[in-house]
Amino acid sequence: MKHRMQAAKPWLLGAVLLSSSNLAHSGEPIQPPDDHLDPGYAKEGLSVPRTAPDIENAVTSVASDANETTPIVGIQFKGAEVPGRVAKATEAFLGQPANTETLKQLAAAMTAAYSKSDVALFTIAIPQQDLSDGVVDVFIAEGRVADIVALRSGEQIVAPRLRGYLEPILEETPATRATYERGVSLARRAEGTKVTPRLQMAPEPGAINLLLDVEEKKNSFAIGYDSRESRIVDSGRLSASAFGYSLLREGDVLRGRLAATPDGEQSQTASLQYATPIGVEGLKLDVAAVYQASHPSSVPIDGTATFLSAGLSYPLLLDFHREVTLSAVVDHTESRNSALGSVFANERVDAARFGIRAGLIQENRSLNGSLTYSRGLDLENAESAVMGAETGFNKINATAGVVQKLLKKLFLRLRASGQWSDDILPANERLMYGGIEYGRGFDNGVISFDKGYEAVFEPAWRPISDGNLAKSELYLFADYAEGRISLTPSIARDFNLGSAGIGARLGYKDFATLGVEYAEPWDVPVTGFNDDSVVTVSWAFKYQP
Repeated sequence: MKHRMQAAKPWLLGAVLLSSSNLAHSGEPIQPPDDHLDPGYAKEGLSVPRTAPDIENAVTSVASDANETTPIVGIQFKGAEVPGRVAKATEAFLGQPANTETLKQLAAAMTAAYSKSDVALFTIAIPQQDLSDGVVDVFIAEGRVADIVALRSGEQIVAPRLRGYLEPILEETPATRATYERGVSLARRAEGTKVTPRLQMAPEPGAINLLLDVEEKKNSFAIGYDSRESRIVDSGRLSASAFGYSLLREGDVLRGRLAATPDGEQSQTASLQYATPIGVEGLKLDVAAVYQASHPSSVPIDGTATFLSAGLSYPLLLDFHREVTLSAVVDHTESRNSALGSVFANERVDAARFGIRAGLIQENRSLNGSLTYSRGLDLENAESAVMGAETGFNKINATAGVVQKLLKKLFLRLRASGQWSDDILPANERLMYGGIEYGRGFDNGVISFDKGYEAVFEPAWRPISDGNLAKSELYLFADYAEGRISLTPSIARDFNLGSAGIGARLGYKDFATLGVEYAEPWDVPVTGFNDDSVVTVSWAFKYQP
């Protein structure tokens, strides 16, 4: 392994506290690319527990002319053996009148119970029959998919990729839940389209046609502002983004972003990210490029930085409630005196990363986590401004998050991130604290660690139950970090920091947000450290025709 160093500028607390920004790599193949060069601008995590999609998995048919007043004394299942939970769900209907309304409720109860079983698709039919003896015959078929039909505005269209995601289910009799939910999930997350699956009874007994109502998304753009500053760039950031769908091939997406300080001078960033599916099994390719120029008014040093990345991701497990995704990424970072967070860095670092990301959705809770191993490639021209840094480094990153619904309008968010390495890391590989997620009471990128952890606790109250402003909330938070910075292989310094605050987020549908937050440090790294409060104002607007 090689240790290469190029002299760094001797600014800002001797470069111990202000070591770098961080490339926040996780199990996702590529994070929004600007985050790599703009620490502190990471997007917020999940705001409320996501729910599994409300997707049909049954077709029911109930006779419309049943008007018997005779009480139901028995229910006979014909055509398939029903799961125990389904049979139990029918017991509540014994003794009720055998009329059409009751039979519809019976079919609905059986459908709800079936939805919690291992059966993917099924049909329930209660045909016209003699109910004078109080016995109801229910005909059940644990179904198969006869055909997959894509529709736009009611007209059939050719959609080979969407159909391809679900074609494996055509070979199954009966259809399995794993295949059905994976295919539907892949179709619903396809870029550039909104897909709504529904079922239709097919002519063959027990067969179902799967209809995909497809709505094409139009290209869109967004603008935003964030007032957060770093110790070098004493200004917030304006940004403009554009999104284009299916430009080169079906299912791809191109995202571009321009960002700059309001004066247009201190910092400018341009980024481009392209993602496209490969095949119909869920494999995805992501490539990204970012360029940043900095001309801070506080220090007369001009700099540039570039970031390039390419990665593949594949959902090993995917259904309506769970996801496990594998990823592999190769990236390149090069900086020449660029203001990255709170340090000027001269670096050329290449790395390969292998990650796994998992998520679980429950009725009132969502959980997610990731684990990533990173290896510096230590190419011939690799270098770092950090004294003794190992360009052939090894490190492990882990993240975890939970969003818990406590009451109807009260939520609790917990997030944590950690990093471990035995090496002295290049500046852009360290764990950064100070930003919109962790260290909100400090400047962006105020400190970074070779190894350490950070966590945030945030209860939030959403006073508006529904309507256009239902995503608005008031919240409190407290965050904390502990970490170690290695000065030499045998000498290191430990630091701990924390901040807390209060804020409000006003959200209008999915199109506009306005946030105001007050935060201040409650634990500073060294005596005499500036512990002034931080007030953050942010807003964003998205337009999609």
